[in-house]
Amino acid sequence: MEKTSDSGFPFCFWVFKQDIWSPEVRRALKEAGIAEISIEPSAFMPEKYTRDDVRRLRAILDEDGLSVSTAHPPFGSFNQRFSLLRQSPTGLIEDLAYMKEFILRCAILGVKAIPLHTGGAMLPDSRPWEIACAHRYVEALMPTAQEHGVVIAIENTNHATAVGFYEGLEEDVPLNLNIWKFDDTDRILDFVRSFHSPFVKVCYDTGHSHLLGKMLEDYEAFRDEIVLLHLHDNDGAGSDAHLQPGYGNSDWKTLFENIKRMKRTPILFVEAQPRYDDLRLFVREMQALWENRVKIKKGDFLEKDENTAHLSLPEEKKPC
Repeated sequence: MEKTSDSGFPFCFWVFKQDIWSPEVRRALKEAGIAEISIEPSAFMPEKYTRDDVRRLRAILDEDGLSVSTAHPPFGSFNQRFSLLRQSPTGLIEDLAYMKEFILRCAILGVKAIPLHTGGAMLPDSRPWEIACAHRYVEALMPTAQEHGVVIAIENTNHATAVGFYEGLEEDVPLNLNIWKFDDTDRILDFVRSFHSPFVKVCYDTGHSHLLGKMLEDYEAFRDEIVLLHLHDNDGAGSDAHLQPGYGNSDWKTLFENIKRMKRTPILFVEAQPRYDDLRLFVREMQALWENRVKIKKGDFLEKDENTAHLSLPEEKKPC
């Protein structure tokens, strides 16, 4: 999956809780030097928007020099809506119909790959029937993905533990939010490779792996299947904080060096919002990380070749 933007800024920016239909929002992105974006389903899916509306949005974005590289569909775990493990026949039909329309509209926008959460089917203790359920879900989407040229990228995710979830159960089940489990890397790889298709690959989420202390290890395991990366930071032990890269303690220097050696650069989606709500500052910081122009200590930026993060300033003097 090759990147399509000619911009010097290699990352895809998350347009989150902002109206991409707004000229002011698009102008701010352009002025910051952002060319690749990810937008929310609420900006282009029914009931509010028709396919003709989506075509009009594509034309508007093209005119403004913005391209939608990826978009994140809704997701759930176990028997929740949009889970690969949903066992309600009626609910599953509705979910798949939505997902097929989502893929079609993504293609209109020029999206090359979408992430797909596993729903809990790739956990270390997932049962064979759960894996089979997930396989049928992806198989049902593959003809639409192939027809429209959109890759389904299976994402390494984490899930609260389901209570009383068993084969044939159609009702939703309670989740124990005190016990979280993470997808198994080998199971994801086996699952993806079982399709033998260029339209089923991997979305590698760095933050999820970093919580297990294995960001670089998982990157190496997934590398040959990666078409999409979700880049965000955390402290490596606590919550899935989705911090801007550089504000946790992930080893971005090594990861970015490895990515630069890939034969094809995948979509580099920053799944985090700017630390200081400043697009231009965000771009300068991410560019500095990518070009290895910063020294990093655990928790924050330490030293920069140019004044970007302002982390040494008192809180009241930091840019608004």
